[in-house]
Amino acid sequence: MSTPPKAQSFNIGSKSLVVELEGDRIGQWHDFATGEGGDIFKLWGLVHGMSTNSGDFIKVVSSLSEHINGTSTAVRKQPSAKPQPPTDELGSYTAKWDYTDATGNLIACVYRYDIENGKEFRPWDAVNKKHATPNPRPLYRIPDIINSDVVVLVEGEKCADSLANQNIVATTAMNGAQAPLDKTDWSPLQGKQVIIWPDNDQAGKDYAHNLSSYLQQQQICTAVVANIPEGKPAKWDAADACHEGFHVHSFIASYTAKEEAEQQEPAITHIDPRDWQGKPPKREWIIDEWLPRGYVTALYGDGGVGKSLLAQQLMACLATGKSWLGLRTTPMRVYGLMCEDDGNELWRRQYSINQTLGLRMEDLNNIRFVSRVGSNNLLMTFDGKDAGKHTELFHKLMADITEFAPDVVILDTAADLFGGNEINRTQVRQFVQNVCGNIARSINGAVVLCAHPSDSGIQRNTGTGGSTAWNNTVRSRWYLTRPPEDEETDHNERILSRKKSNYASSGESIKMLWQDGTFVYYHSDPNDKRRVGETMGQRQELERKRKKDAILDLIASEALEGRVYTASQFALRFEDALKLGSETTIRRRIKAYACKGWIKFFDNHKDYGLPAPATRQGYICVRDMLFTTDKVRENPDTGQKEYITKTILPTHYKHSGSSTMERVENPNIWLEEEYSSNDE
Repeated sequence: MSTPPKAQSFNIGSKSLVVELEGDRIGQWHDFATGEGGDIFKLWGLVHGMSTNSGDFIKVVSSLSEHINGTSTAVRKQPSAKPQPPTDELGSYTAKWDYTDATGNLIACVYRYDIENGKEFRPWDAVNKKHATPNPRPLYRIPDIINSDVVVLVEGEKCADSLANQNIVATTAMNGAQAPLDKTDWSPLQGKQVIIWPDNDQAGKDYAHNLSSYLQQQQICTAVVANIPEGKPAKWDAADACHEGFHVHSFIASYTAKEEAEQQEPAITHIDPRDWQGKPPKREWIIDEWLPRGYVTALYGDGGVGKSLLAQQLMACLATGKSWLGLRTTPMRVYGLMCEDDGNELWRRQYSINQTLGLRMEDLNNIRFVSRVGSNNLLMTFDGKDAGKHTELFHKLMADITEFAPDVVILDTAADLFGGNEINRTQVRQFVQNVCGNIARSINGAVVLCAHPSDSGIQRNTGTGGSTAWNNTVRSRWYLTRPPEDEETDHNERILSRKKSNYASSGESIKMLWQDGTFVYYHSDPNDKRRVGETMGQRQELERKRKKDAILDLIASEALEGRVYTASQFALRFEDALKLGSETTIRRRIKAYACKGWIKFFDNHKDYGLPAPATRQGYICVRDMLFTTDKVRENPDTGQKEYITKTILPTHYKHSGSSTMERVENPNIWLEEEYSSNDE
């Protein structure tokens, strides 16, 4: 049995370096702090300021030979107090932070490099001796954390060190706001009072709220997110606060002195109207005039009328940018808490929706469903004094929603989620504001709350239910119903009415038809009292109109997603989609619509950064068609990055008489004939 090789250990600077004296690696050395290593020649060269990778190698050998023969006159270079970094193509590091365990043993190092385009951070796993982040990732300054009841959690080692210099216990996760929550060891914070101090930007605020929810969900501790004082510049952080002499102690004390319940309340801030300069920001909509961003919209519908189907169809359209009941949408993330339908029912319903919209399941990466049929789904309960309390499910739901980061959340239905008395105004208002509104504000998006109307709401055709607080607290309310019954009524017809809108006119309605498991939108003159399906001829005409609208809407909505087609490409892509028929049928329809002036063509593909079309006709286009390019700019109002859109204008059209292709004289003028049943 062989004995392990012996090694002699000595220090350079403050870190351990080992030289192997026996075994297969005799003469080899390794610095555990920096990750460097090599043979004895490289070590001798480093100590004496020479490199074996250059022309100094002969000097290294000569110097070592003189030393062995006792004739060396070289003066030993004193090691630098600053350890050398791991070998890296970025050059010398400009800062280094050590991560240790509770007893001070080194776990990892983080090196900072200032490069041409900014800064870059490289981790070193000191335990496994490799360039990598440890698994799990430790917190910074653990020895300080374990001896304190209050910990300030910041973004980055620089901020933590700045607070530590002010005698404030602070820590950070490795990689700051980019740290994966589930790959960090948060256990040193167990049971402590944690104050999260985010950087003053959206990424920092999102990270802070996500982390607060995660720590509570994992039952590690309850963390409060500090509110950045008004007027501070973008990116302002704890290090900036210390540098400028900000009153950091009193700022943190304002949170440590509060009880847990008070920690959830933001500090009172004032608005000085003199700060309002220029034009106010535009109101943001998820769907223009129907679904406002940042607020709660209620969708009422009697049992069996199709409110859950309509909500799921809304989710599919929002997730893919498809037109919803004739209303334009843009692709976004959507989250649905479904309490009335199990997974199989959602699957069956989605299959029908996909058939109507021309979607595949693979297209639905922006959707997440949570089905909780038969479970206790209350998100808020109340005591005998009408004081509402969030349930454990609410906190888990918030954490899940925050992680997915949707723009819209569907809650179906209020009866499953509200644990109070629906005619109690106080309880209703708390639920809408502090549950539904809380979700809308946290995602800066919209919440659609599905609910059942009361008997009186159905009879009076208002769609309301319970206390008037339901209607008064939401900012928008829709009502899905069937039309009044008479001998001409089609039982498959539905009407969606906008009964309330704080930011748009009320009373607008949309008509649709239930068909093959989904709703199909159709245009209707409000002064025309005839019912769909009154005669077979009208039904056929309506279907032709639907197909025309579907094709034109598809061309426009696909361009908004950055996709354009030739006539052949479009027909092939949407064959059998939306019940439009075969490829040959779709091409025939496009040709007919082109002769009517509803579809035109453009061949200036280079103006839009597109490849050359595979046909002399060029790409198809429609009126007011916006194309989303792959170029990005900063929105001056929000500061967010967004893709640039361009209006596509036609270059030529198909002559209605000769069917020849003619150049467009004025691309801004569209001459379209009235719709007739002979367009096919």
